[in-house]
Amino acid sequence: MESRTPVSAIRRLIAVAVLIMLGVISLPMVAAVIDTIDENLIAPVHIALMLATGVGLWTLVPGVASPDQSTARGVAVGAAVGFVGAVAAYLLFFWMLSGPSGA
Repeated sequence: MESRTPVSAIRRLIAVAVLIMLGVISLPMVAAVIDTIDENLIAPVHIALMLATGVGLWTLVPGVASPDQSTARGVAVGAAVGFVGAVAAYLLFFWMLSGPSGA
C-alpha cells in the first residue's frame, strides 16, 4: 500500500513549482547561449535540460517519489513534470511577448 501523507503531497507540489520556476529561469539562459550557434536548437536543448532536471529532482530528492514506486516510474514522472515546466515557460514567454490580446 502506498502511504500518502500531507508532507509528501507538499513536497511534490514544491518540486513541481521548482521545476516550473527553473523552466522559466533557464529558457532565456539557454536562448542566450544557443542563439549564437543555431536558434533552431533553443527549444530542443531547453526541453532536454528540463527533462534531465525533472528526472534528477524526482528520483534523487527524498520524499518526492513514493517509497514503493519503481525507479522507472519515478524517471517517467520526473520527465513528465520537467516537460510541464518547459511548456509552462514557453507559454509564459509567449504571453509576455505577444501580450494579453494575443498574437
